[in-house]
Amino acid sequence: MNITIHRGINQIGGCITEIATANAKIIIDLGSNLPGSKGKEFTKQDIERIADGADAVFYTHFHGDHVGLSGYVQDNVEQYIGKGAQEVNICKYSVLAKHDSRYEHDLRVAQNMKTYEEAQTYNVGDKGEIYITPFFVDHSAFDAYAFKIVADGVSAYHTGDFRLHGFRSGKTAEMLQKYD
Repeated sequence: MNITIHRGINQIGGCITEIATANAKIIIDLGSNLPGSKGKEFTKQDIERIADGADAVFYTHFHGDHVGLSGYVQDNVEQYIGKGAQEVNICKYSVLAKHDSRYEHDLRVAQNMKTYEEAQTYNVGDKGEIYITPFFVDHSAFDAYAFKIVADGVSAYHTGDFRLHGFRSGKTAEMLQKYD
């Protein structure tokens, strides 16, 4: 399993992580920079290059610093998000599109995303080489997830954003121990 963090190690927000094997590739989050960030924003061409050859993109939650560049993904790449997060994005882009037609494309992208279920494992790639399982995490965004990824005999967790003081705060450590 090869993990490439395109952005998000030395900044808050703008998260983009690639996980690949010899025959499969997924992207986790395609986030915009947070307002006021001094980091260079990725262009449509940058995202098309990162997503080129990807089997799927999975989003941890609906905040723009995780899903904000989803509209730049090629149409042949499947995009997945939690059902509640999809509903929030559809609502947001529906309102924005009423006031600015530039958001109509983002609305269509949000409407066409596939949804995943908590604790259900998804096989990605022609040979099902990457297994990804979403788990609820406590975060300020409704319907936020961490992912357990298994590929090439290795397990890794992508935590997304989580906190340890909200209504699901005790579940994060419990989940990590249970699904070790």
